[in-house]
Amino acid sequence: MDKIKLKESSFLDWYFSEPNDLYEFARGMINELQVSGTITITTQNILDRCGYIPAYICDDIDEDKEGEEYDPSEIKLMTKD
Repeated sequence: MDKIKLKESSFLDWYFSEPNDLYEFARGMINELQVSGTITITTQNILDRCGYIPAYICDDIDEDKEGEEYDPSEIKLMTKD
């Protein structure tokens, strides 16, 4: 099965669209710094930790699928817009 394409910029815009989500992410990074002294994070790491990806942010999705959700394993991040 071909993976569903998702622009990295679209994913990050969606993921950080809620102030509380941004706060939680920052809090996690601070905790990681306190524990290990370093942080290594990629967009793929963030995607892999998501519980779901809404279809409406994905590329080339049919209108009848816009209300669906996908597992992160079904997504291929596209780094070029």
